[in-house]
Amino acid sequence: MTGKLKKARRALPLVALGVKGAAKASRWVGRVRGRREARRGAPRLVVFLAGLGTGAVLAYLLGRDSESSELNDPALAAKVQSEIFRPADAPKGTVDVNVENGVVYLRGEVTSRAELKDLIDRAQAVDGVRRAESLLHVTDRA
Repeated sequence: MTGKLKKARRALPLVALGVKGAAKASRWVGRVRGRREARRGAPRLVVFLAGLGTGAVLAYLLGRDSESSELNDPALAAKVQSEIFRPADAPKGTVDVNVENGVVYLRGEVTSRAELKDLIDRAQAVDGVRRAESLLHVTDRA
């Protein structure tokens, strides 16, 4: 339907109401339209505020994430322990992990040079570790 035809169909009942009735009906239609237009603005505001809030939360989390990459020494030691002792055959009871200023020191005993190298490589790969030092001894446990 065209715009003129729609307007004519809306005006038809108003003509049947008479002059006073038509005036009342037109005021009512104006109020309803005003409410609709007011409601149309509200979702835009809600969407804007939701976007603003989401942006603020993301900025906070991203800013916080960059700060968390620099863990203190005890937290970094715990993180290194959880990474290097993850395999079932890892020497959990014979190796100690110490951290000083981001440098990891592994102390204790391992059964082979391959195990020693693997532990150092795993410790070095942990995010936040500056370097990993080996103070490990190789022993024969046959």
